[in-house]
Amino acid sequence: MPQLCLQIQSQLENVALIGTSIKGICSLTPLSTEVVDALQIAIVEWVNNVIEHSYIYSTVQLIIVEITLSKNSLLISVTDNGCGMQSYLLNTAEMPMINPDDIANLPEGGFGLAIIKQTMDEVVYYSTGYKHTLWMKKHFQTDNGNSSREVVL
Repeated sequence: MPQLCLQIQSQLENVALIGTSIKGICSLTPLSTEVVDALQIAIVEWVNNVIEHSYIYSTVQLIIVEITLSKNSLLISVTDNGCGMQSYLLNTAEMPMINPDDIANLPEGGFGLAIIKQTMDEVVYYSTGYKHTLWMKKHFQTDNGNSSREVVL
């Protein structure tokens, strides 16, 4: 299986490199434009969360993103050595209720983990010592929901 490993310093201006790389790799898959855009947003959201919450905006830390392309899925892992997060946050993350008639009071944050869970087919977060990894998988599916579309490797 082809695998790409990206490493960036924890600077917000580097996050675009990850988003662009995800979009490029997804062009090799049968994923729709809408799904690719959602994947890109989810990954960028997580990398931003690492910089903001795990590294507390330290600009000299490393973030490692591994992307593995198989015939039936895309696997992405993001690893950092910062503070990490409490695992229960992933389990309890839900999209906040939004009142479309009250756009002046839209929640400003708190969508990230819910977006990731909604976009990906599988999401796992684990920590070992000071190493924290978010593991995400997206299966390739046909329009009717069957997972028979494959990447030719």
